[in-house]
Formats: sequence, C-alpha cells, structure tokens
Amino acid sequence: TVKLNGEEISIERIGTDGDLKKAAQLFTEMDGTIDAFGMGGGDFGTEFAGKFFRYHNVAWIADGAIKTPVVDGSGLRNTLEYRLANFIDKEIGDYMVKNIESYVSNMGVRFAELREERDRQYELPTYDIYVNYQLSLFGSVDEIWTDKIKSKTRNQIRKSLKSDLEWEIYKEDGVKLFYEVYEETMVKIGSPFFKMKFFSGLMRSFPENMFISIVRYRGKPISALWLVKSKNKIYNPWAGLIRKYQKLCPNNLNYWKAVCWAHELGFSEFDFGRSIKGSSHEKFKKGWGADSIDLSYYYILNGSEKIPEINPTNKRVALLSKVWRVMPISVKRIVTGSLISRVP
Repeated sequence: TVKLNGEEISIERIGTDGDLKKAAQLFTEMDGTIDAFGMGGGDFGTEFAGKFFRYHNVAWIADGAIKTPVVDGSGLRNTLEYRLANFIDKEIGDYMVKNIESYVSNMGVRFAELREERDRQYELPTYDIYVNYQLSLFGSVDEIWTDKIKSKTRNQIRKSLKSDLEWEIYKEDGVKLFYEVYEETMVKIGSPFFKMKFFSGLMRSFPENMFISIVRYRGKPISALWLVKSKNKIYNPWAGLIRKYQKLCPNNLNYWKAVCWAHELGFSEFDFGRSIKGSSHEKFKKGWGADSIDLSYYYILNGSEKIPEINPTNKRVALLSKVWRVMPISVKRIVTGSLISRVP
C-alpha cells in the first residue's frame, strides 16, 4: 500500500507460474472488483507507422476484463522510456568529462583521450582518422561467404586453401607462437610492441576469454591473431604476418577460419579492430563485407597542449618509425616497454 497525493492505493502482484489459462481466469474473476489491471511481462501489441498491431498470442489473456481497464505499460514506453537511454547517456557523458577535466588539471597530465564509437558531440577537440570494422555473423556460413565477403577476398581464401597451410586455435600453448609472428610484424612496420609477458599475463588472467589463431606453413607460424571473447562478440586487437609468405594469403585463411570458428560457437559478431582511414589495412577489412564505424577520439587538454598526433600520418612519427626499423632487435626489446605506453 502506498500514498499518492494523500490518497491510499493498494497494489498487488499475483503470479500464475506461467499458466496463461489461470492468468486469463483471474482477469475474468476480478473484472469489476478492482480499479485497474496491469499486464506484467507482456505487451498487447506494438505501434508501427501510425498503426497498432495486436499480439494475439498475449492480448487474449485480458479479454475477460470487460469493466476494469487494463494497461501494459506501453504508454510510458512510447513516451518516456525510449528517451531515457539518450538522456542517461548524455548526463553520464557530461559528468564524466567534467571529472576528467578536473583530474587532468589537478594531476598535471598533458591530456586525456576518450575513445567513442560514435559522435558524442562533446565540446572537445576531436580526432577522427580511425575506422572500425565489425562483421555480423548472423545467417549461415554459406550466406556470409556469398553475401558479404567480396569476390577478391574469396579468391584469396581459395588460394590459401591450396597453399599447404595449417590452421589451429591455441590457448596458453600458443603465446610463444603468436609472439614470434607479432614481434617480427611490429619491427617491420616500425612500431614499438608489447613484451611477451604482457600476453602471457592476459592469457593467465583471463583464460576463458583469450584465444590465439595460428596459421603455419611447413610447421612455421606465419600468421597470428589474438582473439578476445566478450559477451557475444569476438575481438581481434592484435595480429601479425610474416610478410615473405604473403603470397600464400595466410591472413585470409586465418581470418576466414577464425570467422567460421566464431560462427560455430554461436557468436554474433567478429570485430576486426580499427584502421587508419584509407590505409591498406582498411582496404583488407573492407573485403570481408564488415560494417564500418567511424571512431571519434576526444581530447581533454591541459592548458595550451595540442592534440597528440602519434600515428603514421604524422611526418615526425613516420621518421622515427624509419629509425626504429633499423635499430638492433636487442635494443628494441629493452626500450619498447617504455615506448609502447606512448602509442595510442
């Protein structure tokens, strides 16, 4: 019992353990004896293009209520509820920005970076050179093959299947194999890299969520994907390719097998990760028919600081990348730990 505007109101919830006939009987028996019915756990219908469509498998339950009005909550859902997510999203976003601004100022850090999958319309400096690609796994594998994957990519997959390559999913026993490919890849592209203990730590800390997809050629790992399971999606944050074997199309085989593996396990989406717009990596991901999502990076700057442009489009970074490529691997392994944290 509650009081609203000084008037005492009694509210009672009566369950029927899923027995629809019993629920319908209660509507009939109590009709006219109470002020209102509330339909719990079901809607009478939905509105589309200005028309109401009745859910016949649900609405019949309340047909016995002739005198007493029956509501299902759709009034609130159609007026307030659909606005609630955007309202909360904005309020939380603004609150977060204000607190991060305070932190940046008080701690004396150069900047804070907020990464979003959509334009949040924060009044902040923005960087938008990155795009993310996500492949929906709904439908059959054959439908993904024919309806989504581009013909050129399909041909490269066919070629890889004839190239004496072997594919397998690994767990902790694949960390060294992955790292062998990953480290060489990062050296070739001129970028600092994580140390192997970072990946070993991930696998030990989250053994149920981490997977490694490896393609071998005559026993040697030549393509490697680090895969992360989160809810109903598979993410691919790190990958590597031994370039001298590129003609065998090992990456095409690796991604195709990984997509099939994820589909077989019931995941709904495969996330290829981000790429710089217009890059060769983006072109490769487009070939899989994945949906593109522009990424917005917002920056909270301390004073007169500028947006950090730590990416290959920056000429200074490109020059440092060339220097990094020719450095001895022994030196790279020592200094990479202090550099990787500075690469976004």
